[in-house]
Amino acid sequence: MFSIILRVELIVFVGKNSFFVLFFGKTYGEISDMSNLNRLFEIDFDGNILNQYQVNYPLNGFSIDEENRAIYGVTVDREPNLVRFDY
Repeated sequence: MFSIILRVELIVFVGKNSFFVLFFGKTYGEISDMSNLNRLFEIDFDGNILNQYQVNYPLNGFSIDEENRAIYGVTVDREPNLVRFDY
């Protein structure tokens, strides 16, 4: 008999009409790999995917400025940076 511990980290921003989810698609050790970078999904409150955004930096976290339609992300680096993507 053995047990498996599965750790799932979900990073979500809840907005006025939708929410955004950061999808890694990698193990924690592979997260800084520049191939197959993170994707952000925008989902309405009925569960429908509204948009998918491919970001060009591996992110460890993010926030959304809905008014200015900007995504702010914290990169996965030895010295993390703050990056901005317009959507």
